Amino acid sequence: MKNSVIFGGAGFIGTFFARHLIEEHGFQKIYLYDHELISTKEFEFRKKMVSGYPQIEMIEGDVRRSINWIP
Repeated sequence: MKNSVIFGGAGFIGTFFARHLIEEHGFQKIYLYDHELISTKEFEFRKKMVSGYPQIEMIEGDVRRSINWIP
């Protein structure tokens, strides 16, 4: 099973990279770890794109602090 965590994943590069990993490399689960959730972004296209992939899960967190998250 191919899984990935993309830190800073709610941004432009992270969201499009997540889509690339799913479509081109067959990843089953992508975690977008970011201090700002995709739902708070103003770009509707990226919100719709991410919501269209059930393999993508948004995790709110800050890499400058201890990470206490277990998928």
